[in-house]
Amino acid sequence: MTFKSPETLHFIIRIRQSPEFLLTAVSHLTSASRLLSASRLDPPGTPEQIIPDYLDFSPFVPGAFRHSTPPHAPKFLGKITAELPHFLEDVGILADQAQLDDAGKIRAAICYAALDEAELWETLDSATTDLAVWAYFVTAVKQLYPRCEGADRYYRSDLHNLVQEYQVKPMKNREELGKYHRKFQKVAVHLISMAKLSVNERDLLFLDGLPHALAAPV
Repeated sequence: MTFKSPETLHFIIRIRQSPEFLLTAVSHLTSASRLLSASRLDPPGTPEQIIPDYLDFSPFVPGAFRHSTPPHAPKFLGKITAELPHFLEDVGILADQAQLDDAGKIRAAICYAALDEAELWETLDSATTDLAVWAYFVTAVKQLYPRCEGADRYYRSDLHNLVQEYQVKPMKNREELGKYHRKFQKVAVHLISMAKLSVNERDLLFLDGLPHALAAPV
């Protein structure tokens, strides 16, 4: 761990004593982030600023490029297997909205998955059969990831992977920091409830996941 200074421990204690303090810290992080990234902000009206925050249907449009899905499309990277059931559910909902048959749903799920996962899913009998059945495909995919459901769906390694991922991600606003907090909380709460993570470890790991440029002012 890198956050062991008295200032950091004081910050952790303040969070425990007053949840409102976290909101104040978030506000400071936002201000610091804006100062750090002011010179790199996109000009007004760029696509990054006008993309709405919802799941994008465009990958289901015929001719969409594989593995070039829009930023708000559902994705499965294979790093946190507990995300698989929600991913498959999202794909199923969007596919129904797009009025795809079962074969189309299976193609869409494979398109949304990371390349390594997609290549594996393409080898499943339920993905190659002429009589495609979405439910059979979902069952077969879940069997490839035994930890995707149940009490063992999260491990400490999942939390460490999440922290490492966000250490290098820019956080330009409260929404991005909030997204990290939600993902972290979901895994951490489960691990604590299963006695696989202590509260102190949770606090230090959360701070460790902040980009160093933002963690220093805190």
